[in-house]
Order: sequence, then C-alpha cells, then structure tokens
Amino acid sequence: MSNSQELTREQVQAVLLDPLLPASRFLSAGPRIFDSPTGAPLRLPTMTVYDLTGGGTAASAAYWVGEAEPIPEADPDFGEVTLLPPDLKSLKVLTRFSSELARHAVVDIATALQASIVRRLSVELDRAFLTGSGVDDTIRGVASWVGTQQITGVGSVGLDDLLDAEGMLLAANANEESHRCCTRGSPSNPARKTRPLRAPRRRPPGLDRPRTPPTHPRAGKRPRRRRPSSGRAARGRTH
Repeated sequence: MSNSQELTREQVQAVLLDPLLPASRFLSAGPRIFDSPTGAPLRLPTMTVYDLTGGGTAASAAYWVGEAEPIPEADPDFGEVTLLPPDLKSLKVLTRFSSELARHAVVDIATALQASIVRRLSVELDRAFLTGSGVDDTIRGVASWVGTQQITGVGSVGLDDLLDAEGMLLAANANEESHRCCTRGSPSNPARKTRPLRAPRRRPPGLDRPRTPPTHPRAGKRPRRRRPSSGRAARGRTH
C-alpha cells in the first residue's frame, strides 16, 4: 500500500477482486462480467429469445421461400437492461485491528484478515446471485428471475430430479455448454450415494466346471541342460 489513506484501483484489484473470483462459486462458473471503472450504470441492449420449438411468432420463425418470392420479415422486440442502477446497494465489509495486534501477531495478520474478508464476501455473493430476493434495493438472484422454471415437491434430491431439471433445460433450448449445476452438499448427498444397478455376471456354459491344473509329461524330473560345444568341435563342424 502507498502512504495515502485510500486504496487505488490496482490495489483493490490485487487484494480483493483477484482472490474473490476463484473463491466465489458463482463467479468461478464463468459468467460474463462487465467492468465499470467509474461505477456508473451500464445499459445493455436485449432482444427477444427466438422460439426454436416451431410455435413462435413471426419474429422467431424461419421460412422456406421459393425463387423470386418475397421473404417475410422477422422483426424481434428490442429492449435494454440496466446493470448497476443508482439505487442498488453495495456489499461492504469493515474490519479493524490495532497496531499492537499487528506487531505481536505470530502470523501475518494482514493476510489472515484478507482471507477472512474474501471468504465472507464470496459466501454472501453466492447467496445473493443464486437466491437473492431483490428486496430493499439488493441483488435479485437467478432463482428469483422472471421465467425461471421450478420443480416442486422434490424433498431429498435424487438422480431422477437432476435428470428432470436437465430435461426442462433442454426443452427450453438452453445452451448445454454454458449451463452449470449448483447444489449444496446436504441435499445432494443422497444423489451422490446412488449407484447404478448392475446385472450379475454369468459365466458362459462350460466354464462352471472346476478347472484342473495342466500336467507336464515329465513332472517331478529336472530338465536336462545341453552342454555348449567347445570351440574346437565347433570349428570342426564348420569344415
């Protein structure tokens, strides 16, 4: 840090943002992040999602057109979404420690506090990004978005529930390569313990009979070793 009382943008990037990205489960899943150095609101254009099931409107349909025939127009609806609105609250953490604690600590107190702050921020960000309600000018999580599909009455999560969720994802024509599955440890433990049922292996006919070890015709007798011929005898054979 410098001698000033304020952290620069580069210092915040190194101390907080760089370790926060891999610590957060949501951020490490690979969402697209728009950087706003000044913190000003970002206005992103949107377009209506095309209905690939064949029952959509003219804006989401394609047509087979013959030679020299007019092509029907498909005009989707455009809009915009505002990121970082002015009334959105920020997530902040304040931790104080004395100079005496920093002098007498047997460990690097600054590194320990940095890890603690990153851990607390990552847990709260994951909760807000996934299940945040959006009330009181806070973040609205993915589960609270409009149009989110839900499976009710699940209880203990099993493999069938995960397959049903994936089926709903495929029915909505979602991108299979970019989707992520986020679960807590306690509900997903029963699904992890599930093992596929395997049919018992049956041996082919004829292999059920006991096998007898092969016998050697000269069992119990030591094999005879052939003596190497001398060089004189070997030269004699070559003539």
